[in-house]
Amino acid sequence: MAGLFVVSRQGYDACQSARRDVLATANGSLPASQQDAAVQRVREHCRGADQLINVAGLLFTAKETKAAMKVAQEAVDEEPENALAWRALAATAAEIDPATARRAARRQLELSPLDPPPVDPDAGP
Repeated sequence: MAGLFVVSRQGYDACQSARRDVLATANGSLPASQQDAAVQRVREHCRGADQLINVAGLLFTAKETKAAMKVAQEAVDEEPENALAWRALAATAAEIDPATARRAARRQLELSPLDPPPVDPDAGP
C-alpha cells in the first residue's frame, strides 16, 4: 500500500511540475522554446481532460492560441463527453477556426444545456 502511495505521489508531483513549467513558459519565466516539452510532460504525467483544459486555458491567456486549441482538442479527444473540454475548444478556436468553435459550442450545449458557450453556436460563417 505504501508503494502505491509513493508512485501516486510521484505522478502527482510530475504533473504539477509540468503544469508549473507550462505556466512559466507562458509568463516568460522559462524560455518559450521549452513550452512544447512542458506540454508533452503534462500529457505524459497528468490524467484526465481536466489538466489539459487547465493547460489550454494557460496557453490561451498567454496568447498562444494555436497551442491552446491543440491542447483543448486533445482534452475533447480524451473525454468526448466532457462539456468543459468542448467549451475550452470553442473558446480557443473562436478566432482562428470559427467553424470548429461553433461545432464545439453546439456540442457543449448538448452536454450541458444550462451553461452558455463562449461563442454563438448559430453564428454565420
